[in-house]
Amino acid sequence: MKVKLLRWTPRVLSILVILILLLFSLDVFDGGPFHLVWLGFLIHNIPTIVLIVLTILSWKKPLFGAISLMLVGLVFILYMVINQGADSLYPILTIGLPLMITGILFLVLHLKKGIS
Repeated sequence: MKVKLLRWTPRVLSILVILILLLFSLDVFDGGPFHLVWLGFLIHNIPTIVLIVLTILSWKKPLFGAISLMLVGLVFILYMVINQGADSLYPILTIGLPLMITGILFLVLHLKKGIS
């Protein structure tokens, strides 16, 4: 039972982060010209697409997921701290921290698989 929970927790958490990013990208639908709205939507979803690809690759390779998601989370946190300063707490808690936790869980899953 523990292994199943450990196997699914990072995957579900990664999907939740993807859904949060997708939800944030819906702000481009403000009534502008159709082609600009869809272009903005596509540009806003580039990080979401990257996370979808990383999650798919992490599904079978937890070590890859651990390294890539922790790296993405760290880069995001550093970017927010450097560019936003004190205003960066909310994005760090909603996106950066869950990505780091997901990466750590994928690492634990990889280590658990190596032990058993």
